[in-house]
Amino acid sequence: MKAELDDPKGTLEWSTNLAYTLTNSAIEHWDYMVNPGVTVANMYGLVIGKGRDQYSMSGGGSGCRFWIYTIIKDLEGKSWLIMKTAGNDLWPKLLHRYSTTGPKSALPMVKGVFTAASTSSTSTSSAGASSAAPESARGPPTRVKVTKYTANGQLCYSWKSGGEDSRSYAKEWTSIEDDTGKLQLLHRAKNLISVPP
Repeated sequence: MKAELDDPKGTLEWSTNLAYTLTNSAIEHWDYMVNPGVTVANMYGLVIGKGRDQYSMSGGGSGCRFWIYTIIKDLEGKSWLIMKTAGNDLWPKLLHRYSTTGPKSALPMVKGVFTAASTSSTSTSSAGASSAAPESARGPPTRVKVTKYTANGQLCYSWKSGGEDSRSYAKEWTSIEDDTGKLQLLHRAKNLISVPP
């Protein structure tokens, strides 16, 4: 999650081709290991499903701290982290400003604002891990009834939205599971989520 100095609206970028695992501007960092079997696609589904990609920073150059804490709590809530109390471990560490030239200093937490309603969903599919960066905040996904069919040997979905019939290949959708265990489909580019059957 990043934001420009004059615009606190956060931008979340997903990439599958980074040549590093830790940014070169990190002064301090803490690692929280995930349980075996948790994938980037799982995390993507969780972040998108909860609207965590739509966040306005608090400003002042430290607005991502609450976003980071929230993501860690989301991962903890799904039991995806090995450390069961990662959020409690991380919180006090986020209440400081770290410097390369002196000791850390106290920095009160200022919360940003999540600008999208949650769909309370988590990913269960490996699809979508290499999806393009989510578009800017535009509200919660539109709920549509999706019908499965095959065209030219490929799985496709059709739906009706705004009185118009639409179609797309299945690979454009990410399978997610809501909190009750029902599968849904998320089409991030079109900002759609399927209505459970």
